[in-house]
Amino acid sequence: MLGKLIRYDSKIQIRFLCGIYVVAALLSGLSGLFLGLKRCFPNVMIFGLMRGFSWLICCLSVLAVFLGTMVYAVLYFRRNLLRDEGYLMHTLPVTSLQLYGSKLLTGTLFMYLSILVGYFCFGLGNLQFRYPVFDILREGGMDDGAFWLAGITLLTVLPLTLCQFFFSLVLGYTWKMNSAVSVNRDLLSVLSYIIVYMVQQVIALVGLLAYFFIKFGSPFASDFIKRITELADNEAAVQAGVAGYVNGLLRVSLASSILFGAVLFILSVRRLNRHLNLE
Repeated sequence: MLGKLIRYDSKIQIRFLCGIYVVAALLSGLSGLFLGLKRCFPNVMIFGLMRGFSWLICCLSVLAVFLGTMVYAVLYFRRNLLRDEGYLMHTLPVTSLQLYGSKLLTGTLFMYLSILVGYFCFGLGNLQFRYPVFDILREGGMDDGAFWLAGITLLTVLPLTLCQFFFSLVLGYTWKMNSAVSVNRDLLSVLSYIIVYMVQQVIALVGLLAYFFIKFGSPFASDFIKRITELADNEAAVQAGVAGYVNGLLRVSLASSILFGAVLFILSVRRLNRHLNLE
């Protein structure tokens, strides 16, 4: 049944997202066309002006692809599980875990797809699809391990962000209020997101500070300044220390993202099971 849910959610969302992808590709193609004309006819001013304008539109369309995909995934979750469609969805012979998991999985996959589409549109508008990212990062001192850690962390941030939005909606729509009091559930969801985001930032800050203390010791220790000064005088030790510290920060960030996302996932499913009231 989960497979059917995923196919259903994918069909509904792709119908809307395909339109965004096609429009973004067309606008990017227009930017690439004017760039080609500018290169062929450098003395024609109109091509240069149109290139600048179309390139701005191309960049905005790439941004719209990413943000539009995220916003639609969140609104689809709200409409399909918490609004009128929820009456039907929650009568299906499936669990809340399957309903929530399907929305999270399809939303995350479409977010990944939007990154690929955005990269394609950016390349089409710039007439360049290959960028020496690895070389630039290596020259900056980042090794392959840190690069892949950064990439995995970035990919993990997407489902975590969706979990934050989904949990905020679930919390806002399942919050028990006095029946005599009229309350805007969407406003409650917004307030819930602000609180969840602040909690996530505090947890991340605590994790980073704890890692700093483990790596360098307490800054309140009497020999802290001396140890840092000795480290700064050794160039090889500084480079190795910075690389190790960056890798450690990425690991802490990745672990905290996975842990926090898992907690939000469990709490969301629990509240859908026990507190959802669509009346």
